[in-house]
Amino acid sequence: MGLKYVRLAIEVPPTAWLRELRKMKDVIVKVIDCVQHEDGSVTHLVSVTTPDRQTAHCVKQVLKSSKLVEEVFFIENASTNVVGYVKTKRCTLCGVVANRCFVRRGVYDAQKERIVWRVLAHDREIPSLIDALKMRGASVELLESVEVKDLDFNGSSSHLLLTALEEGYFDVPRRVSTNELARRLGKSPATLSITLRRNVKKILKHYAMLYAS
Repeated sequence: MGLKYVRLAIEVPPTAWLRELRKMKDVIVKVIDCVQHEDGSVTHLVSVTTPDRQTAHCVKQVLKSSKLVEEVFFIENASTNVVGYVKTKRCTLCGVVANRCFVRRGVYDAQKERIVWRVLAHDREIPSLIDALKMRGASVELLESVEVKDLDFNGSSSHLLLTALEEGYFDVPRRVSTNELARRLGKSPATLSITLRRNVKKILKHYAMLYAS
C-alpha cells in the first residue's frame, strides 16, 4: 500500500469539450491539471499544440463558441501553441479524477476518443476511482500502476536544491561556482555536486513519469 503513478485511459463522454477539437488535424490537446468547484463545474488548465497560427486561431474560436464550454481564457501570444483554461459543467468525469488524485495531467487521443490521464494516487483510491468513473458510464482502462519511490525532497535535499537555485547555480552563466556554493553550505565541492545531481535526477524521473507524452 502506498502512493502510485497511474495511467488511466478514459473514454471521452459526448458532453466533453474535447470532442469539439477531434476533427482538427495535427492538434495535440494536453490537460495540465483540473480543479472541481463547489457548483460541480470543472476548470481545465490546457495546452494545445497546433501546426500553424491559423489552426491555433481556429482552436480558440471553436472553444469560445462551444455550447459545452461555460468560460474560456487564453494567454495572448503569437505562438502556434494555445495555452489557457476551459471551464465547463457538462463533463462529470474530470471532477472524479480531480477529487481523488494529487497530480493530474491528461492527453487527448482523438483517434480513439479517449483521454489518457497520468496521476498520483494512493493505492487504495485506485479501485474506487475506476468504479466511480464506470458508475458514470465511462469506459476505463488501467494502463499502468507503478509504486512511487524516492519521492522525498524534504529536509536537507530540499534545502540544497532551493539554495542552489536561489544563488544562481543553475543560471546560464552561473552566478555562483560549485566551490563557492559548497563553502556557503559547509560541504565539500564533490559532495555537493553528487548530491545535486542525484536530486535533480529524482525530479527529472518523476517529471518524465507524469508529463512525458
